[in-house]
Amino acid sequence: MENSFYGRIDFTNLCRLWKDHKELFEMVDFKDGKHALLKVNFNERQQADEHGNTHYLKANCRKADQKEGVNYYISSGFKPSMQQASDNPAPTDSAAAENDPNLPF
Repeated sequence: MENSFYGRIDFTNLCRLWKDHKELFEMVDFKDGKHALLKVNFNERQQADEHGNTHYLKANCRKADQKEGVNYYISSGFKPSMQQASDNPAPTDSAAAENDPNLPF
């Protein structure tokens, strides 16, 4: 079974972390220039929230180094990608429906 997830990232908070807490980022040289990389933790919730989210994404920062009032969460909502498929009803097999004698049409 594949462990793929989908969700949304809060770029407003990500930009706020970049602006106010650059110490969380590592500058790395790539062929096309310097890139700012942020170490993150992808964690499983103890139980799914009211939207079915089972995981969250947070900037990697030791508790001892965390500053009061800083939101280290980048996303509170990731779901297994299989759930996305189950949220959408499967298309019906029209050939089977045409041959079903119990249908009124």
